[in-house]
Amino acid sequence: MTVTVVMPVFNEKDVIEEQVRAYFRTVIVGIPGSDMIVVDDASTDGTADILGRLADELPLLSVIRHTSNLGHGRSIRDGYEAAAGDWVFQVDSDGQFVPEDFEELYRHREGAQCVIGVRQVRQDCWYRLALSSVIRSFIRVRFGIWIEDCN
Repeated sequence: MTVTVVMPVFNEKDVIEEQVRAYFRTVIVGIPGSDMIVVDDASTDGTADILGRLADELPLLSVIRHTSNLGHGRSIRDGYEAAAGDWVFQVDSDGQFVPEDFEELYRHREGAQCVIGVRQVRQDCWYRLALSSVIRSFIRVRFGIWIEDCN
């Protein structure tokens, strides 16, 4: 079972190298045949230069670059469409997730079509939390399921 890590990014120059290297060590090195796709949504802060250097250094890292900002959803979609792994592990680039938690999620894959992790503590501003609450309620009403962290 191979894994493609999909990581959307926009203007994360201060943390992107650390995040890419951490997930590379934790997932890609540990699961032969796996790879990583970072989708840069037209970053303007130097993130693209860092990703270019990392892609030259890490042969299993691919970078998709948007020439204009298309948004988080489109970045994720582009990453999924380019993924070749048996499983896709989607993670944000801002450091809110701990790479070592991947192993716990990966253990639950047998017999599952999808495994979703839930953040214990969200480090988002109030309006992101409010929007998530509205989306969670919509999903509950529309589909009859409760998703703790719809993001």
